[in-house]
Amino acid sequence: MMLENNTMNSMKKRVILIGSFSPPIGGVTRHLDQLYSKMISNGIMVEAIRINKPLNLFKLVSLRFKYSVVHFHTSNSLFKSFFLVLLLKLLGYKVIISIHHGGIINDINKNKISLFLTKSLLKVAERLVLMNRKHVNELNVCIPGYKRKIEAISPFVFPESNPGTYVFQPNKQTVKITVMGLWQELYNFESVIECLNQITENKISVLFELDLIVSTSFENLDYKSKVNNIIQRINKYNLKINITENINNSYEYFKDRHIFIRPTKIDSFGLSVAEALFCGIPVIASNVCDRPAAVLLYDPENMQILKKLILKLVDEGLSELQNKQLIDFESDGYFQLIRMYEGLNSKKLS
Repeated sequence: MMLENNTMNSMKKRVILIGSFSPPIGGVTRHLDQLYSKMISNGIMVEAIRINKPLNLFKLVSLRFKYSVVHFHTSNSLFKSFFLVLLLKLLGYKVIISIHHGGIINDINKNKISLFLTKSLLKVAERLVLMNRKHVNELNVCIPGYKRKIEAISPFVFPESNPGTYVFQPNKQTVKITVMGLWQELYNFESVIECLNQITENKISVLFELDLIVSTSFENLDYKSKVNNIIQRINKYNLKINITENINNSYEYFKDRHIFIRPTKIDSFGLSVAEALFCGIPVIASNVCDRPAAVLLYDPENMQILKKLILKLVDEGLSELQNKQLIDFESDGYFQLIRMYEGLNSKKLS
């Protein structure tokens, strides 16, 4: 009887995940890899289909006999997303679409085609998921009448096992700072480099190591060249800058780092922010979207505030944060997604 109940519960949660799985490495791929792995380990029926390979239409048709819900993840291609969602609906699926794009509201406000495509997605899909509440509220203003279809769900999935924590102690001789992103202007790497360049003019007794961890899944080669040229112009014994591309495990990388900075000009959530906090790493991040409560926020155009926050952590460590849990369970979107899958599997196709 218990086995039957477990099987029935698994059937209620079953889903097909469509999106970019690793490789390449990036925020969306890490989210999907972690979500898929956690569902498998919890005994939930799930099928993964890579969008970065030619779509197997025959597989989608055959899977319809076992699955009724598809969860499609995209970064910024609304045009392709609309036609894929339309195809999935024609095949008889109930469709959830997650948009992992921090600039979605700007696109809708500035571009009539983006507005039309987003409204069309809301009409045909069962749910549209954004990564933070701020963007959901803004979308409800831009496109009223679809409130029940739009949800804010964090892309952070708590790891099955604790990767370990590292608590930063102040006044170290070496301070290791990490920034993660893509070779794209919006990631704003140069602002952190320039900020540390200014700090090391006066903070000569401390060696700063800046690690740029970059995914090459979407490269703007002009921006990559620009950042490399800035780095080459800096020649200081107390500022060392390293570039590492396409790491496989961010948790392993965070274990011996002191500060994480997310200087993005636009953002949807910043999965690496939650991962750093989970490892006990203090985080400084731009105020362009909702962030976990423990994050130290700043305007990405204000380098002076960024500089003050870095120096505060270097001089005082975690004095304001040590009595707080750096990441809370409300930041884990896994159970919200599972409840969504259960709800849609229980409903008849409208």
